[in-house]
Amino acid sequence: MKLPICLRLFLAAVFVAGTFGAAAARTTSVVTFGSKQRIILIDSRKSLAASRLFESLNVRTQTRGLSQTKVLAPNDGSFRISCMAVSTDYSCSVTVYAGTYAKLDFKTASVELRLPASIAKTYEGLFDVAGKVAFDFETVDHRLRIMWSGQGLTIIYPGKRRTGDL
Repeated sequence: MKLPICLRLFLAAVFVAGTFGAAAARTTSVVTFGSKQRIILIDSRKSLAASRLFESLNVRTQTRGLSQTKVLAPNDGSFRISCMAVSTDYSCSVTVYAGTYAKLDFKTASVELRLPASIAKTYEGLFDVAGKVAFDFETVDHRLRIMWSGQGLTIIYPGKRRTGDL
């Protein structure tokens, strides 16, 4: 069975992060494929962040064999969130693409996406806000934060903070 290219890239990125980042205490890491995007990976073996993000996406679940996948890929092409669940193991990737609203610093590995209300309003209902008017997700290591409301969408990854990061 041949997997779609987006799923193959996701699995390759998870493998690379797992292989080279296994000794780190962080739940997140960054993998770069070219200069047009940054992929932030969330490792479920170190926290519950990936399962929380998987459950909070209100998009269609695709089931293939033992795995379930959720993908949020807005038509504006500014970002993509992909999560995969296999039994109790979860992995997610957050991809931010270069563009008007994105700041991708390849020297520090920082990522910042700030979408205005005019775009963010189109994402209404895609995040589980549990009766609130906003969605606020943060990994336990405070390395990745995703915030959504009708006022805007922000994805922030601060990049390198100390010696030995990334």
